[in-house]
Amino acid sequence: MKKTLLLFLLVISSTLTFAQDKIYKNSGDVIDCEIVNVEGDFIRYYYSTKPTIIFNIEKNTLTKVVFKTGEVVDYTTNNQNIISDKKFNYSNTKTNAVKINFISPLYGSTEITYEKNIRPGKSWETALGIIGLGNDPGDTSPLGVYVKVAHKFITSPDFYANRHSYAHIMKGAYVAPEVGVRYVQYNKTTYVYNNIGSNEIVKKEEVFSVALMLKLGKQWVIDNSLLIDLYGGLGYGNASDKHQDFVPYGFVVAPREFPIAFTWGVRVGYVF
Repeated sequence: MKKTLLLFLLVISSTLTFAQDKIYKNSGDVIDCEIVNVEGDFIRYYYSTKPTIIFNIEKNTLTKVVFKTGEVVDYTTNNQNIISDKKFNYSNTKTNAVKINFISPLYGSTEITYEKNIRPGKSWETALGIIGLGNDPGDTSPLGVYVKVAHKFITSPDFYANRHSYAHIMKGAYVAPEVGVRYVQYNKTTYVYNNIGSNEIVKKEEVFSVALMLKLGKQWVIDNSLLIDLYGGLGYGNASDKHQDFVPYGFVVAPREFPIAFTWGVRVGYVF
């Protein structure tokens, strides 16, 4: 009886002696080690064969940790191996912006844009342009309005490497499908030539245009307040006047023989 009890105690002692903590990585690798502590975003551990060297590993690269006591900590519900989209990571980040197209007044319109971030990496954007409120380089006295709606997908965000979260929720390179609708009236001048010279005829033109474009751009946010948005886009368009000139308000639609549309701009705004 005494021998059996002694053998049992030796087996238990041996099991406890060689039992180790296990760290399970997202890659499928398992680290057999001794965990020193679990604090913040890291776990500190060492190997039994090298107890003087302490290693760090980020929690968001792990699936779980199994301690030699039998306790299990599951990280799959708390961390992701991609950029985090949890709202609490951005509790102090502003998610709305009002922007003005910096160059649109040079072409005869004033454009104001509102952007609303719906979640990290995605925003809705609506632009309203007042045609005639700006410079008139062609002396055409334009009047009208246009509206553009875009859905932005951030493709190359700036992020903090350790925490895997966006440096700012609205910052980064993006791709954005955009729909534009425009109505404009402007004076179109034509010349009729005859034997004694030419006559100048000024006629009021009305043009309704639509465009479906794909924009590429980059947006910067400085000090969680100042926003700069640089973009260009290309797509298809159509206009009610098949011979229209290249009207530059909000976007450009070519004549129907080649129904291409394009847009560009530099927007400066305030984040709130």
